Amino acid sequence: MEELFTAGHEAAVVEEFLESLLSLLTAQQGATIVATVRADFSHRLLAHPDAAPRLDGRFVPLSPLGADALRRVVREPARRHDVTFASGLMDRILRDARAEAGALPLLEFTLSELWPRQHRRMLTHEAYEEIAGLEGSLRAHAESAITTLIENGTSETVRCGRWCLARMGCGWLPPAAMALRGCHL
Repeated sequence: MEELFTAGHEAAVVEEFLESLLSLLTAQQGATIVATVRADFSHRLLAHPDAAPRLDGRFVPLSPLGADALRRVVREPARRHDVTFASGLMDRILRDARAEAGALPLLEFTLSELWPRQHRRMLTHEAYEEIAGLEGSLRAHAESAITTLIENGTSETVRCGRWCLARMGCGWLPPAAMALRGCHL
């Protein structure tokens, strides 16, 4: 739900959506809604008038995974498919994940990028470095996608790309994207 608060929607649109969502929760029709919101955005959800009492008993906060649970999240899918990790790679990934706040979605993305690069049913340090590790995997993927969009897109696609880029900082963008933003190296 973070996008609701970060995508630049007008306040009235956000308010209307939240009211509709909260109304569904209290309706007698037995609707079940599963939505997620990061802890650093929950205050925005709770700022909606009467949200707290309407969410009472329905809002389930989740703590970050502990070290053992995080290790199982990384290890078990590979184990089920008889895929192994190169010596020290799992510890390296877990160390990187613990250094990132809210790392679970990034960890999932990184592992999904790493998975097809396995060598003889082994996930390797080389492949992890190829995707730029946990910290850089999404950035590298986004850079590639943005560059492709700009190089191969129609004028409408490029216009949309410019709008998306305008919503980001210049720090990590590829040169072509930075040029569109007027950023300088």
